[in-house]
Amino acid sequence: MVSISLVTPVYNEEKNIDILLEEAVEIFKRDKIEAEIVVVNDGSTDNTKRICEELSKKHKIIRLINHEVNKGYSQAVSTGIKHAKNDFIILMDSDGQFDVNDVTAFLKKHDQTGADVIFGYRKNRKGTFLRKLISFGMTKITNILFGMKFKDTQSAFQFIKADILKSIDIESPSFQVPTEIKIKLSSLVQGFDQIPITHRERKGGRASFKALRIIPPTISFLLRLKWKMTFSKGMRALC
Repeated sequence: MVSISLVTPVYNEEKNIDILLEEAVEIFKRDKIEAEIVVVNDGSTDNTKRICEELSKKHKIIRLINHEVNKGYSQAVSTGIKHAKNDFIILMDSDGQFDVNDVTAFLKKHDQTGADVIFGYRKNRKGTFLRKLISFGMTKITNILFGMKFKDTQSAFQFIKADILKSIDIESPSFQVPTEIKIKLSSLVQGFDQIPITHRERKGGRASFKALRIIPPTISFLLRLKWKMTFSKGMRALC
């Protein structure tokens, strides 16, 4: 069986992070998965850092990396990827909306197909109608722009071979990170798999962005990325 690094960025998630980490440790032990958990505390101002420190002392597979100040989601994800040591990286948000048990679904799919890249999509997405509509719309726009068939561009739950993921630079400043990763990886690999994952209501804390505010910057970023990738492809063709 392959070894995995579960990478999770965390910012002010004192009500969720202990549940996530304890569940992950239990699942890895239960299924005898060779794993590490890389937690990137992105300058949290609540009790998140203390909770993570206590859990990292309790469980050796938890490695805590601290940003002394908040650097944003993109930098936290990049830090986690950089410090991951195992064969495959599983990216997962820390707000409790994903089910760690789905890690085994990624591994099962990899065993079946040998895929180096597997994206999780929220088959039964929770949340308000507005959030569901925006998520659907952003996925449609991305697929049209890049000629892809992604089922859920904004889902942050992903299983990726470490050396492939480490080969890309993450440029987006914030919430566009999962979409950017999907787009860039799709241009590097022959194909990718997609599997349905469990999506749950947030139990504690609150989301760090407003749904409507993500639309203009996301579309702007997608257009810049499309232009950049098209320009780069054109330059390579001329060489």
